Amino acid sequence: MNHSSDVAASGQQADPVGSQTLATFTSVNRAAPAFSQIANQLIEAIETKRFVIGDRLPSEGALSSQFQVSRATVREALSCLQFAGYAESRRGSGTVVISDVAQGAGAMSTAGPSSTSELIDLFTARLAIEPAVVRNAATNPVRGSLNTLAAMLRGMELSLDRPELDVHTDLGVHMALVSACSNQYLVGSCELVLGQVEGKLWRRLRDNSWTNHGAPQRWLSDHHGIAEAVFSHRPEDAARHMKSHLLSVLTDILDDALLVGEDKQKVEMLQESPITTDPQ
Repeated sequence: MNHSSDVAASGQQADPVGSQTLATFTSVNRAAPAFSQIANQLIEAIETKRFVIGDRLPSEGALSSQFQVSRATVREALSCLQFAGYAESRRGSGTVVISDVAQGAGAMSTAGPSSTSELIDLFTARLAIEPAVVRNAATNPVRGSLNTLAAMLRGMELSLDRPELDVHTDLGVHMALVSACSNQYLVGSCELVLGQVEGKLWRRLRDNSWTNHGAPQRWLSDHHGIAEAVFSHRPEDAARHMKSHLLSVLTDILDDALLVGEDKQKVEMLQESPITTDPQ
């Protein structure tokens, strides 16, 4: 079955069966955790176009039978794909392929910030919007969105333990938090800002921090703090954790940059600024 990448963009429902057949998967072994082997095989199938955008992946039951593992193991593999931005879970459609590249590896079309000053300005916008988004999510979460958020967190946790999955971004968690917000204007504003994040400068700085400065585990811990506040309906804590996280990320990625002049003043002002209030 041949699909074009226009399927998802056209708004049509995913086809009941993807273009990949179960028979082409290989069985798992003891060399690595089963979930990571399954995730790697699914990612390879997506990147080589054996599954294309709009295809529905085989069901948990079918994958469980094929790989001779539990459904829980399959769910862990699928959570890694969702976190990395290859697929998403859709009610009534299962897990659907949404990209053939990982988020942070070219999935965004924007050029992103081209200078340190622009990057700081982008984080200024994020600090104005994202705390308000998670405050709203903690107050009035969109139905079903917290399950997606939990899956994203699990996907990040599992991916960090398996470097062969080669995931260097936490964008999926942030997008899951946005999806939990019920205020359409906040959602639109946040999606617009997050859509400007990716670019050569950002990827270089983020990858350096991810690889050399221990950022992944700190960011994961931050995400757990934000999510726990959302899950337990503590809006002000959620907003405070988000602001702290974004400032930490900004500090991490600029760790090797010797900020001077206006850029240094901008960062110092951000660190001292209060959390914005969500205009409900």
